[in-house]
Amino acid sequence: MFSTDKNVNTIANILLNGKKYAEMRMENAERGMVYKLTAVLTGLIIGAIVLLVLMIVIIFISAAAVSALEPHVGGYATAALLVGIFHLAVLTIICIKRKAWISTPISKGLSLIFLGEKATQPAIDAEKIAELERTIAAEYQSLTEPQKPAKNNMERALYAASRAWTLADGLILGYKLYKKFSGKRSRRSRW
Repeated sequence: MFSTDKNVNTIANILLNGKKYAEMRMENAERGMVYKLTAVLTGLIIGAIVLLVLMIVIIFISAAAVSALEPHVGGYATAALLVGIFHLAVLTIICIKRKAWISTPISKGLSLIFLGEKATQPAIDAEKIAELERTIAAEYQSLTEPQKPAKNNMERALYAASRAWTLADGLILGYKLYKKFSGKRSRRSRW
């Protein structure tokens, strides 16, 4: 059964290796998150710098356009009004197309950064998640439901003996694992 010294050592090694594996995976995930956040923040900073430079360029181009239009439209005020109307029209078009030009590219970019290859796959359907939850619940229910009643005395006796041995084996295994991890080793077993 499970309570032999070899099995206790094997289970203890599995637990220790599982802990190391989980720690390594967590550290790897943390490093990946730092890399991804660095990429996002770098993009934001570069985007802010480009936006600032573009604003300055637009101001100078607008001033040049006002100066160029002034003699043709009847004055400085009319030229400034026409340039302002042009900027308002561009802003309106950007607002109308904001999903296609801004939201979707940002969403795709962040998905590629944070999800990698999964970004190209369709999202998991909520119904599939619910079905998996139902499957897990059914499997858990089948593990924890009581056995069907025995038909005769021999089956009842075998069932009682099996439960008693399983309980004793579980207690022995738990005790040996406790001794192994608590530092209280017996004389026979060496870690």
